[in-house]
Amino acid sequence: NSEEKTLIITFNNGKRYEYLNVPQLVFECLMSADSLGKFFIANIKNTFRTFSRRCDIATPTNRRLSECLKIFLCLH
Repeated sequence: NSEEKTLIITFNNGKRYEYLNVPQLVFECLMSADSLGKFFIANIKNTFRTFSRRCDIATPTNRRLSECLKIFLCLH
């Protein structure tokens, strides 16, 4: 489905998780959530198929993300 993407979340400890087939709407709701962590736990963790990788380079897009999670949406 062209509206579903891979959501990549890199935690501050350097662990990167890739969540497969995450709808764009879920990503948009995550980015506008009052609490990224609470939204992630309630709506993404244990909901979408995932795998982890070690990430060497990750650049936060703003201060809020760098304080909690580093989140990127891959367009593939």
